[in-house]
Amino acid sequence: MRIINIGCFGGKHVKELLDEGHDAYGADIDTSRFIHEIKDRLFKLDITKPLPKTKPFDEKFDVIYFEEVLEHLDEGKDVVALKNLYSLLKEGGTLFLTTPKSISYMEDWDPAWVRWKLGFGERHYHYTMEELFSKLTRVGFKFEKVRVTGNLWWLFTRWFNAITRTSLLKASKRKGYFDWEVAARR
Repeated sequence: MRIINIGCFGGKHVKELLDEGHDAYGADIDTSRFIHEIKDRLFKLDITKPLPKTKPFDEKFDVIYFEEVLEHLDEGKDVVALKNLYSLLKEGGTLFLTTPKSISYMEDWDPAWVRWKLGFGERHYHYTMEELFSKLTRVGFKFEKVRVTGNLWWLFTRWFNAITRTSLLKASKRKGYFDWEVAARR
């Protein structure tokens, strides 16, 4: 399967996919964290800009992972990114997207959202189902599955570690807050 992880950070997930035998690639706007041993599979990319016509973007993908990225993109640029993702997918290909869910009065408990709202960090938007559905369908995606993940333990550990400036408590395996997990098809 031809797979790309856009917003791959260092490329750990890409390495796992390669180890499983997939034709996997990764892309991120920051190349400084890329895993050296698979650097030939990792590429610099700003998903909100026109896509390059070079490898690996010159062919379509069966699967795209786009996890914990959408919430950081400015309003309007998020739709540009989704259009670019759509154009990278083969007909019938699948997008796996995760992004924080908007829950009234719970957003105040997400440290990244608080930093953004106070002007101390990058954008960290939380989407309602209607907003997410509208943006994805406007681009042409069809929803396959939607579920919400996350838990209060993750919130507690994030705040505890932020206040104590340590990593004494481990968060759950889920990467974030209460997230939408979406599988959508082209």
